[in-house]
Amino acid sequence: MEMSDYYSEDGGVDDDIESIISQIKNQSQGLSKPKSVYPEISEDGLDDFLRERAIQLIVDSQDTMTHLKDTIQTPQEMQSFATLTNAVKSAMDFLQKKKIADNKNITQKEVTQMNIDAQANNKNEKDNSGFLVSREDVIKALMNKTDDKKNDTIDPPTVDI
Repeated sequence: MEMSDYYSEDGGVDDDIESIISQIKNQSQGLSKPKSVYPEISEDGLDDFLRERAIQLIVDSQDTMTHLKDTIQTPQEMQSFATLTNAVKSAMDFLQKKKIADNKNITQKEVTQMNIDAQANNKNEKDNSGFLVSREDVIKALMNKTDDKKNDTIDPPTVDI
């Protein structure tokens, strides 16, 4: 093929070549990189964000692994697949550790509250457990009892003659 085969009779490029060039130009315009959106993450929303992203990573990675496992042919692909598998495992480990830590915090709060309640009950029992009475108070109380008993005796009825 000669160079003249690519040019039309008027000296321009052949219509087929122009069509291919315009298609390539249009494709490159449509393939622009999507812009990343970075959400605002507050301290309170950090746990939810991490949990959601870990779940998303696990699901997306499992889908990718399902599609890739039958097409692996080279050692580099096998290494990439192993790296992806480790990333999924790490995300799952993160979720498991987070759940354990959350459960531990809840349990710790409950145990602390139970200890506080038990200490309050023990203090109340100690306060009510005994009377602090002096020896003099005991003697006075006993004397009052004997005086009351003397007054409680019934006098025999008197008969007037």
